[in-house]
Amino acid sequence: MYPSILPARLLQLTSLLALATTLLACQQDEETPSTGLVGRWQLTNRQCFCAPGPVPDETVIFTEKEYFFYENGQLARQGTYTMGAGKICGLSVQEGLLNLTPASTNPPALTSATPTANATTLTLDFGRACDAPFNTYRRLK
Repeated sequence: MYPSILPARLLQLTSLLALATTLLACQQDEETPSTGLVGRWQLTNRQCFCAPGPVPDETVIFTEKEYFFYENGQLARQGTYTMGAGKICGLSVQEGLLNLTPASTNPPALTSATPTANATTLTLDFGRACDAPFNTYRRLK
């Protein structure tokens, strides 16, 4: 009788172990970085028709609805944003644009950009075809 119970018991334990391993392997890592705009970003490169010089000390923070641009650690611009249709540098209306609505028009700010974001990099093209900045940022933790 013992020999027939042992294989059945071993099969149950093996099945339980396989199930536990599968469940543990499928758990989501809570620290998985987002691939959207929300987060803190540090400017690493700026392409533009502007005077040569070092990359400005600029950080941008996107929440679910608001943005905050910091220059040299000081708040420079803020407002709300939406994603949708818009225009960049007078070109035809495009879909998938980041439309920025500044809380103040002082200083004047660019109001539309084509965003591209992944887990580590964000680019904002404010219209480089019209010599407006093309900014590259890296995600901060």
